[in-house]
This record gives sequence, structure tokens and C-alpha cells, in this order.
Amino acid sequence: MSCRGSWVCLLKLFLFVCRAVPGARRMTRAPAPHKRDVRTFRAAESCAVCRGTKRSGVAGTRTEIPPHGKIEMPNCWWPHFYRHCGHKNLETTMTFASFFRTLAAVLGTFLALLGSAQAQGTGGWPNKPVRIIAIFAPGGSSDLVARQIAQHLSTRFGQQFIVENKVGAGGNLGVDFVAKSAPDGYTLALGTSGPLANNKWLYKPMPFDAQKDLTPVALVGEIPLVIAVNPSVQANNLKEFVALSKSRPNPLFISNPGNGTIGHLATEYLRLSAGAELRSIPYKGDTPAMTDAIGGTVDGVSAPVTALEPNIKGNRLKALAVMSKTRYPGLPDVPTAAEQGIALEATVWSALVGPAGLPKNIVAALNKEINQYTSSAEGKAKLTALGMVPLAATPAQLSELMMNESAKWKRVIDSAKISLE
Repeated sequence: MSCRGSWVCLLKLFLFVCRAVPGARRMTRAPAPHKRDVRTFRAAESCAVCRGTKRSGVAGTRTEIPPHGKIEMPNCWWPHFYRHCGHKNLETTMTFASFFRTLAAVLGTFLALLGSAQAQGTGGWPNKPVRIIAIFAPGGSSDLVARQIAQHLSTRFGQQFIVENKVGAGGNLGVDFVAKSAPDGYTLALGTSGPLANNKWLYKPMPFDAQKDLTPVALVGEIPLVIAVNPSVQANNLKEFVALSKSRPNPLFISNPGNGTIGHLATEYLRLSAGAELRSIPYKGDTPAMTDAIGGTVDGVSAPVTALEPNIKGNRLKALAVMSKTRYPGLPDVPTAAEQGIALEATVWSALVGPAGLPKNIVAALNKEINQYTSSAEGKAKLTALGMVPLAATPAQLSELMMNESAKWKRVIDSAKISLE
């Protein structure tokens, strides 16, 4: 039974009981009509069938009601007492005792089902802390996103989700650890497009196959790449930049954060697809690649937008295009490559994955919670603050993304003869 289904069924049951309280239910067995019932009420009305007289009482006095009498309290929402006289057509109200017994049973069932509904849907998982492996160093955007997700899941599942960093080999080390873990739902990874799609064609030997050894769980978001140039470069958009590269005797130099990084692959993609005369210059990280573009040592830089955004807004770099399907919210005036007629998409996307064979009910529960988070106002605000564009997808859609991205970058890697051996 789903959590939502439990809520609905229990609400209907509670309303059913509440409707029964004012007197619309018939007694299946009348209490003994031979005992007298003496109670104190403001007003009382005897059985309608017996046509007994209506007697008024004064608060604090005792009013004697015959066995077949029926006590009513006008303008009072509280359940009434009854004494059944045995007439078949007499509709009676519930006693306090039976009302509270029924209410206690309903509330007990409600609380029990509420506490176990989610556990039933996931086979009792999680009943101990869950590890989420962050594949890059603490303090980076990938690590911070993993901690946001862990905090949200801890709250939702009532169990600790702990972030553990396993860094190395472009993210391969952490993802490989998860791929070789038991598929019990207690070891997951927040992977990125590198180890989940691109690295398969860069690292030889690759310790795992993302499409065979992992279970796609949920897409979290993406950080687009941007191509930005030194302000002295005579091009104001990507289309002009490509034309400029073709008009010069020597290629334009574009720095990137490192050999085989998405910035490197995107530059090669542009060179191959648009015929641009470019030369990729790998650096060791975003900062040195950006610094030389600002200083004019190279013509431009290709890197994730989060690394370049402050200098673009400060006019130390000139953004030519973002490489995502839609414009980046942080730079709304910078057009996409597609808007300029150049089919180029390159983003660093993040997704939660588990070992192959992860139970479907656990996958479904995690996917639901993460999609709700990335679609919520809180989730969007927190992810956007890290430069990430929140996304949501089913496990099947994530699997398709992993497959398509892997095939796309394989063509680029093979054509450009890129290798990390």
C-alpha cells in the first residue's frame, strides 16, 4: 500500500466514523431496556416512537430518563448518550464509551499504517545509515550537492544518509566502489557525466561499465559549459568566433581545465562539428585556464559556467555561448550555441546511481524523493546557489541519457584521438 493510499483510506474511515456519531447508525443489539439511566444534562428528549414527553433540565441538576429515553443536547457537537427502547425504527446515537473505542481503534490503525507505509513500500529499507559516495573533493560543487541530497533524504526517510568522499581517477574511484558494492540500497554514489558516460572511452582499462554495472536512480541537475574569450577578441558571439577562426592563418587557442575534461571535449566537438580552426590547450584546473584567458595568453577558455561566471559578469571575459538546451539563468543575456545555429551541447550533469541489481522499489522511492526535491522551491534555490540547473527524470530517462551521452562523446574522443593512458 502506498503512503498516499494509506492516507486516503484512513481519512475515509475516520469520516465514516464521524458521520456515525451524531445518530445516523442503527444499533445491531439494543442494551437491556430494564435498567434505568439517570444522567445530568441541560435538556433531554424521549423516544420518538414511544412519544414520551420532552423534559427540560437545569444545569447541575439530575434528570431521570426512562429506559427507552433518548438524550439529546441541542447545539452541541459532542456525541450523545442513548438508551434503546427496542423499537425497530428508532435511530440512536453512540455512547461515549463506544465512540472512544472506535476513535481509539481508528487512530491506532492510522498511526500504525502511517509509520509503516513507506517501510512496506521499500521492504523495510532503510533500517540503518545509507552511504552516498561523493566522487570529488570536499567543498566542491559536486560534494555540496551530495550533502544537500543526503540531508533531504535523511529527513524524508527518517534514517541517516552519510556523505563519504572517495576521490581519484576523474571520479572513477568512487563510482567503482559503488559498482562493486552489494545492491542492498545502503551504498550509493552521486556521479557526474565523466564516470557515468565519458570516461569509458578515456581510461584504459576502465574498472567498470556504467551501463552494465550500475543502476540509474535519479537525475539531479546540470552545470552548462560556456565558451568565453578575452575582451580583445573580435567576436561577440560563437558564430562570429567560428568565422574568425576560419579567416586567420593560425588557429585560435582555447584553454580547458585538463586533458579529457568536458571543457576539452566541448572544444573538440566545436572544431569537428563547425569546422572551427581551434587548438585545445589543457591546464591543471579551471583557475589557471581562466587566468590565462583573462591575461591574453590564450584567446579563450572552455569550462563549466560556475568557474567563469564572476569574471564574465565583471567584464574580464566575454561570454560567447552557453552549451545547454536553454539559457543559463545566471547569464540570461548569453545565448545558447543552438540559438546561433551551432549544434553543440555540453554540460556536467549529476545523478544518483547504485550498484547493478538495486531493488526496483528502492529505486522508485529514491527517484520520487529526489525529483520532489529538485522540483521544490527549496531544492531549486539551494541547487541554483551552487550554479546547478535542477532537473528531474525517471530512472529509464537517466539510463537513456547515460547511453546517448556516452555514444556522443565516444565519436568526439575517437575523432580527436584523446586518451588518458
